[in-house]
Amino acid sequence: MAHSETIMISVKPEDVVSLMRDLGASISPGRSGGVMEIRISDLVLDVEELDIYDGFTTAVDVYGTSRENAKENAHSFFDRLAEATPWRLALGFDDNDLPIIERPPIFPE
Repeated sequence: MAHSETIMISVKPEDVVSLMRDLGASISPGRSGGVMEIRISDLVLDVEELDIYDGFTTAVDVYGTSRENAKENAHSFFDRLAEATPWRLALGFDDNDLPIIERPPIFPE
């Protein structure tokens, strides 16, 4: 059984797919409508439009072979995106729908 963690991104899915294509990723239609499957290095990602959190329009599901592996993969990919783009990113949300990890942070410490 595959496990996943979701990264929310402030840009449209097409922008995420375009960046992944520029990085040499393999891109194909996903299993359901509107989802793109991306394979980059050893990561498998699903990218889709998902507008349920304020300020975010794209969900990237990052997969792993276990819950822990999915978390590690998501953190690694999150860090890569944070270095490569100015996009607003979030990994995990609390009970008040606020990002647990966010870059750039809205409320810097």
